[in-house]
Amino acid sequence: MSDRKRDLELNAALKAVGFGKFQILMFILLFPVNIFHGARMTSNYFFMMEENHRCALPGVPNDTYDVNPEDWLQQLHFNMSIPPSDSCHIYSENHTFDYDENNRPINGSDFLESCPRDWVYDHDILTNNAVTQLNLVCGDSDLKTHAAMMLYLGSLLGATVLGIISDRYGRRACLLLSVTILLPCGIGLPWVHHFATLAVLQFVIGAATTGMFASSFVMGLELVEPKARKVPGLVTQMFFGVGEFLLAASFYGLQDWRWVSLIITVPTAFFLTYYWLVPESLRWLMIHKKYDRVADVLTRMALRNGVQHPIADNGDNERDLESLLQSYDADGEFTQVVSRKDTFLDMFKSCVLATRALTICFNWAVVNLIFYGFTLNAGNLKAGSKYVNFSIGAAVEIPAHFTTLALVDKIGRKRVHCTLLLLATIMCAGSVGVTLGCDNGRLFRLLSLKFQIHFFLTQTIL
Repeated sequence: MSDRKRDLELNAALKAVGFGKFQILMFILLFPVNIFHGARMTSNYFFMMEENHRCALPGVPNDTYDVNPEDWLQQLHFNMSIPPSDSCHIYSENHTFDYDENNRPINGSDFLESCPRDWVYDHDILTNNAVTQLNLVCGDSDLKTHAAMMLYLGSLLGATVLGIISDRYGRRACLLLSVTILLPCGIGLPWVHHFATLAVLQFVIGAATTGMFASSFVMGLELVEPKARKVPGLVTQMFFGVGEFLLAASFYGLQDWRWVSLIITVPTAFFLTYYWLVPESLRWLMIHKKYDRVADVLTRMALRNGVQHPIADNGDNERDLESLLQSYDADGEFTQVVSRKDTFLDMFKSCVLATRALTICFNWAVVNLIFYGFTLNAGNLKAGSKYVNFSIGAAVEIPAHFTTLALVDKIGRKRVHCTLLLLATIMCAGSVGVTLGCDNGRLFRLLSLKFQIHFFLTQTIL
């Protein structure tokens, strides 16, 4: 039996066993993977959030951001050392100043130097994160962006390298490997005290998280026939937003990235049990000629879904599988024979196929830039607190997926995709005029509305 014939007959067998209790149980097990994927991929919003800060007062070992107005000595020291509205400089200690009636140096702005010792932080939103722990502010503020970028560079590597591992060694093996890598890195991340270590861990975590999600996503979808994958695929994506809510709620309650990192990492250890609980991808098993395991999984699916099936026990796994597949009305004649396996490079041997593939990749990159750009900058909006702003974006993702479900079958994927891309472009261009032409009161309301609509559009495209 050719590879192409096996693939077609497998689809027919999946259609025959239907979408029933077996698949529902598997998706219940696999849905939580995207919760922790969503929490981790948007964690930079809080991990790299910059609090109000200023230079620590020289000679004050227990300095705090807020100055006690009743402590005249601390107030005096503050006025003589810290420039107004300047979080990165201090008056030079090597210069003798004359002082005004408020005890501030006259012409002090001409004699400033960078913070010689340390910074103190407001801690109004968070008690601790990467920025406050590693002092990624002022001259080192670019490192904050670099650390955040490493997470997404790692995600790119994970999608590529771990995808290859998934194809070669199995989706389940890739999931277990990803979780094994993620656990120590995710737990150790908030305890680092060097930027290089932070960057490396961010990179590895990004790769492991993407590998974990991608492998579980494929494992789930390959348990159902192609035509039935739309609903479980979109429902799986909804749990990304649940992960964002988990992240926001954890930070709201704990305000410390060390505890939050444990919350979004340690539970992933449960996914290691999927070695016993979740079967390997049927398509992967078929490609690698593991016919006995394919027959076993199909049999379990049929039994759990209440489908009757005769199975011969003659010791011939391939013949056994063919009998099983044919018993589900999959015995049509397929004449196309495939003499070799397709590879990734085959997409670029046809101009039409290559153009379509590159266009989709470009679209995916643009949509993700918009999505993560808004997610990580939600705190700059004036719709509410940083927690509220972040939660707005998470909440909008849910109706976006329901809208996708409603529209795709009625008007087609291409029309939905192109229409929403056009609307997203208009919203992006319009946001410039809103920012430049509105007063503050109208500005925050319109930006908040645009923020919600924009998330709605981009998430629907996804």
